[in-house]
Amino acid sequence: MPPAQHSLTVRLPSATTDAALAAALAAAAGLWWPGDHRRPRLWTESVPAPAVSGTAAGRRAAEA
Repeated sequence: MPPAQHSLTVRLPSATTDAALAAALAAAAGLWWPGDHRRPRLWTESVPAPAVSGTAAGRRAAEA
């Protein structure tokens, strides 16, 4: 049986940097899974469409 895959999609303000988000995720993961090296992976993807558009919704669904 393949391992379970989980994903979470969130809408971020355009001013959010990858580095700041990665640092926050790493700090949280260290609290949730201390000593575990299989930590969540951060993947950001810019969508060149308004967040409430059908294009953006389709991209979120496809990436998740």
